[in-house]
Amino acid sequence: MKRLIKSLLLVSLSALICVLLLLAFLVFNNNCCQKTIDVEALQHSHNASVQWLIQNEEKLITEHNPILWEMIAKTAELTHNSTLQNLFSRYQRQFFSFYRTHPFGFLLNGYNKANFLTTDLSVFPYYNLFFIYGFTCDKALADFDIVQAQRDINFCSKHFSIAPACKTHQIMGFMYLKNTTCENPQWVADNLEILANDIKGQLFYDFRLVDVYLQRVMILYENDNSNLVNPQWLVNIIAAQNIDGGWDDFQPIVALSNKKYLGVGAKSIYIKTIRSTFHATVQGAYLTALALKDLDL
Repeated sequence: MKRLIKSLLLVSLSALICVLLLLAFLVFNNNCCQKTIDVEALQHSHNASVQWLIQNEEKLITEHNPILWEMIAKTAELTHNSTLQNLFSRYQRQFFSFYRTHPFGFLLNGYNKANFLTTDLSVFPYYNLFFIYGFTCDKALADFDIVQAQRDINFCSKHFSIAPACKTHQIMGFMYLKNTTCENPQWVADNLEILANDIKGQLFYDFRLVDVYLQRVMILYENDNSNLVNPQWLVNIIAAQNIDGGWDDFQPIVALSNKKYLGVGAKSIYIKTIRSTFHATVQGAYLTALALKDLDL
């Protein structure tokens, strides 16, 4: 019996060591060994992602995610892409009335004041409320408990420790605050620095090439923290780009059939087909535009 227990312990220990070695290899592979940015590959990746957005215009035009549409507008501005600007303008015109009394009308309609007091704010995710406070400085919204909680730099570890995008959402809220006068500028800057370094740490250890991976790198560029970006991360993102030019919130690992794969998502393991998504691809297009701009290209 003792021999059996000893054998089981040795097998368990061996398995644990193998898992730890595998994780160490994956972390190493995530961060090594690209030292410079391949400009040609970056430009090609950006062009392919923009082409995906344009080719899928009819499907995307009814996607109501104002933050993503703001990213499309910013991408068009950064790259002077008139076709992409036309895509954003079409969405803006088509749903102008929808956003007249919508909190995110502040973003999509040129930060014009809108009467959103009749909007049921309880339908928005917690991070959207922080965004809205950030770009409106609304005093009533500032008193919401969930908004006050997100002002705490340790908010994610206290309340959403396993939510992969919590840090990036929180830093986005602070980035909106940076552009307004809601809070003390130095306090905002100090929190942005801490959060940016937290996100750098997440990118170092979290090797899963899913939506939030792109989001983290994108945020570092948008917050003027390109110095924290490891060029290898851009290589990984470009390598994960689908053949159609888009990205998915899914990293395939093992092919199970012609179309089905076993892989990882942001929160779990899945069996699914590879399909580029609006959310991931817009972030990829904006990220590559920011990276090219950072290189003065």
